Amino acid sequence: YLSAGSRSSIKISFVPVSSADTLDVEALFPPGTAFDRASISHAHRDPVDEEEGGGGGGADWGLSILASHTIAAKIAFTDMNLEPGRRVEITLENVKLASMGGQTIFTFTTYAGSDISMGNMRDEK
Repeated sequence: YLSAGSRSSIKISFVPVSSADTLDVEALFPPGTAFDRASISHAHRDPVDEEEGGGGGGADWGLSILASHTIAAKIAFTDMNLEPGRRVEITLENVKLASMGGQTIFTFTTYAGSDISMGNMRDEK
């Protein structure tokens, strides 16, 4: 177990319902989670067919951090090329945990293109 306020890794795993290019993640509660020094240590998505690894394997790909905010606990990833039904896993290192500890509530929003605006929003959970 890690103490509240320390730095840790987190794993994000989801199955998109719509195609999208950008993922925005926000830690809503408790306050104090920070992505300002976060880095991607692992990025994986399930293969589409045998040519890409098939048979339960997977494909790593070069997504990048579009922005991380120090005031709002947000981080955005671009070059995602999300496809409906294709599971995605991202492991982030060096995420600062909130000082009050406990379970964290996140929102995940996907967007078409790299412009994070309401007009480009695809899905939100």
